[in-house]
Formats: sequence, structure tokens, C-alpha cells
Amino acid sequence: MLCKFILTVKKNNSSPVFDNVKTFRTDNIYNKKDFFKSWQIRYGIVLRWLQKKHLSVVCFTCVFLLLGVFSFIDTKKELAPIEDRGLIVLLFNAPEGSSIEYTNENSFVIEDLLSNILESDKYFVISGSPTVNKGAAFFRPLPWELRDRSVKEIAFQLNKELAAVAGVRAFAILPPAFGQRARSRPIQVVVLSSGSVSDLEYLGNQFVNKLSETGMFTGIDSDLMLNKPEIRITINRELAADLGIKIEDLGKTLESLLGGRLITRFRKENYQYEVIVQLISDGRSNPNDIGSINIKTAQGELVPLSSIVELEEGVGPRELNHFSQRRAVKISAGLNGTVSIDEGLKKVIEISKNVLPEDAQLDFDGQSREYFEAKDTLTFVFFLAIIFIFLVLSAQFESFVQPVTILMTVPLALTGAILIVWTVGGTINVYSQIGLIALIGLITKHGILIVEFANKCLANGMTIEAAAVKAASLRFRPILMTTISTIFGAIPLAFASGPGSEAREEIGWVIVGGMSLGTFLTLFILPSIFVWVNKCVLWCSIRKQLD
Repeated sequence: MLCKFILTVKKNNSSPVFDNVKTFRTDNIYNKKDFFKSWQIRYGIVLRWLQKKHLSVVCFTCVFLLLGVFSFIDTKKELAPIEDRGLIVLLFNAPEGSSIEYTNENSFVIEDLLSNILESDKYFVISGSPTVNKGAAFFRPLPWELRDRSVKEIAFQLNKELAAVAGVRAFAILPPAFGQRARSRPIQVVVLSSGSVSDLEYLGNQFVNKLSETGMFTGIDSDLMLNKPEIRITINRELAADLGIKIEDLGKTLESLLGGRLITRFRKENYQYEVIVQLISDGRSNPNDIGSINIKTAQGELVPLSSIVELEEGVGPRELNHFSQRRAVKISAGLNGTVSIDEGLKKVIEISKNVLPEDAQLDFDGQSREYFEAKDTLTFVFFLAIIFIFLVLSAQFESFVQPVTILMTVPLALTGAILIVWTVGGTINVYSQIGLIALIGLITKHGILIVEFANKCLANGMTIEAAAVKAASLRFRPILMTTISTIFGAIPLAFASGPGSEAREEIGWVIVGGMSLGTFLTLFILPSIFVWVNKCVLWCSIRKQLD
């Protein structure tokens, strides 16, 4: 397609047979349009002028790189952008000790909220999952092309309305990007301690309160709460021994009548039925019903449990979890508004330094742990790609110096990519980092074209400055063609729309920004770098000979 703009055609009038045949004008291989040749001439003039302004080139390069550093610091960082998958998950918790009837009754309020959403298409609510006082709802809006709002905007509205619901604590979350559980939340902090359960709960509550004060998190939840109602039974062991009641028999009686015990199975008309011994629900709905249970003594008499036991109501932990073989409390939360996971985790680490004692330790789980692991892995892959390219170029040029000249284009391209991502309001995530790694290979091609031809010019007896200008001028057009084709190939990604476009946009903008600004700076700065590096090599070789 670019040949249409680069090559011109004319009619061949040398023979009447070819009057209507279009052929290319030839000048060596083909005749180029004056537009490109004039720009190539201007480019050569600018390069010669820049050869006299080494200090200006150095200052501009340093300022540009510093601008890239500040842009990188200011750009938000996350594991992956929130994608519009057409699904919102709602989690709700009733007070501890609530019955399934109470949880189910309050779930109807959530159903009404979901039905009133303008983009509502399908939804269903589950009560009592995974425990009696918990539940979940799955909301699927209309297809992407039939609605104006994204799932992120819908979830933001839902969280506002769910905050006003009385009786249950509910919040909406969006499914994570990399296959984690649908209930997984971006912030998952684990506080480990060897202290008692009450001390661990105190640390967890302090941490939750500090997170709430920041205003950066939503739906903060801790899995260690001493608020679950329980009945503590104290047995009068002396009286039980006098009556001949074994503690084992007493425990089995309570287990069977309150929790239920499978006694046997029987078949009837090809169906199998289970026989379970248990009190009816009305006989075990009140803690005082425990005292009215009768137990047989050694003499065969029935005595009520109230005569040998005392009941005490209290509270206990909902669950006792361990992490890395230590007692732990896990705190999970969502992110408020435009807060990124990197900003949230930095605030968590800052709070931990002020809240946690020396015998406590902070760790991460879920998406938070994956964020740190992915960041470290991609950083390692990034430097590994640079080393691999350096070794390949060293083998190609049979020198360890020339690859340094070529790889100097990499910081310029990366800076251009970061500036574009920062300008469009993007983030540094897994997708954009993959684009940065791909950008290393794309931008080094420009340096190879210039340096390889400049070395040939040096071999023909030209000066370093003249070789650099001639090589860059002659490779001006191929570099532009490569850059334009790459940018036009990435533009559909940068301006993508529809489901999943958030991930494609990040890669697209990295390629567009890195190739455009990186190529522009490479064309003007790389020849100067080539001159500096070769002059340093020449100076070192002369110094070595003199020594």
C-alpha cells in the first residue's frame, strides 16, 4: 500500500502497442517522489547541524529521559485493567448466627435492586452460600452493544445502593482477569502472629479501622471476628458420676439430637432411604431447649440435662485460619474509584509499619500476591530480553561496542511509550509490560539499519561524522516505512472498543507511542551516539598503542 505513495507511474509512449500501459519511471531501481527526497535532504542538513551541537543533544536526551522517569512514577500500576466481561458478582453477609430464613428474606432486597438496574438482563441470588449467613448474586447486564454504561460504572452505582441496605452487608465486585475465583478481591492481606486468637483479632480490627480511615478501600472484611454466638456447656462431673452418666454418652446424645446422626438405611420399592435421629426444628431452635433434653442414668431413669449442666451464652471466632503454618487473619477489600492496586498495596504496607508489632508479620494472598509476582517476573524477562538482544548483536557485529550504540535507542522508545500511556490515562500492567518487551525488538531494528551501513562507510575510508550522516540519510526511508506500517498496525488496538478492549488498548498505545516518539528520537540522536561511541573506541585504541 505504501508503494502507491512512494512510487510514481507514467505512460510509455515509445510504442503504440503500450500507449495505455502504465510503467514505473526508473532512476537506478525506481524514481522516488520529490516529497520524500526533499525530506531526506532536509534530514541530512539537520544531522550535520546536530553534529556541531553535542551538548544540546546530550541535554535534550537527559531531559527527555527524566520526563519519562517522572511519567513512569506518576502512572498508575495494576495487575491487569478491569475488563468488561458482562458479569458482576455481589457478595452479602448477614449477622453471625442468622438463620437461613433471615438471610433469604434479606436477599429479596438485593433482587429488587438488581431488577431496577436499567441494563438488567439476567440475575439470580443464592442464599446460604458458602455458610448460612452468607450469600452471592450474579448479575449479567445487557450485551455490550445494547448499553451505554460499562460494568465498572454499573458496579459503582450498585455499591452506592448496597451501602444503604439494612440487615446485610453487601458489595459488588468484578471478576478478576487471570482466572482467579469470581469472589477474589484485589486487596487480600494476611496478618500472621503467634499470639492468642484474641490478640490476633485485635490486630485485625486495628488494621481494618486504619484501612477504613483512608477512604481508598470498599467492602473491607476480616475472616477473624469474635462475634459468632455460641453456647458453652459446663458439666457437673461429680453429679454426673453419682448418677452413672458417662461424659461420652452425654456428648453423643447432644450430637445426635442437635446435629443429627445417620443410624441406618432401608430400601422400599427400589428406593433407598436414610434414617436420621434428630430433634424436630421446633425442639432445637432455642438454647433453653438443651436443658429439656432427657438422658438416661445408670439406673435407667431419665433426668433432664438442666440438672447436671449449666449453659452460658458467649461469642467465638467464625473460623480459625492458618497461613504458612501460623495463625493468621485475612483481610480483603475492594478499591474505591480510580485507586489502583499498586496505590492500595503501598498504603497497606505503610499502615502495617505503624500498626503491627514486632512479633507479627504481613503477607499477601490472591490478586495482591500475583501482582508482586507478576511484576518481579516481567522485570526479569525485560532485562533478559535486553541481554539476549545484546548477545545476538555482539555476534552479528563481532563487537561488544556496536550493540551498545543500538541499544541506546531502547530507553528512548520506552520513554516515548510511557509518555503516551501517561497522556491517555493508561496504566502499567501485564499487557503494557508485554508491549514494552515487544518494543525492544521493534526499535532495535532501526539502530541495526543505521549502524550496519555506517560501519560499511567507515570501512570505505569515510570519517565518523560523515559515515553517520550518510548512513542515517540513506536509511531514512526504510526506517519510516517500517515505523509507519507498525504504527498503523497497532492503531486498531489502541482505539479498540467492545468487550476486552481494555487489554488491547494498553498494548496498542505502548506500540504507537514507543514507535512514533522512539523512531523520531532515534533518527536524530542515534547518529550522534554512534559518533561518540566510535570516537571513544578510537581514543582508547590510540591510548593503548601509546602505552
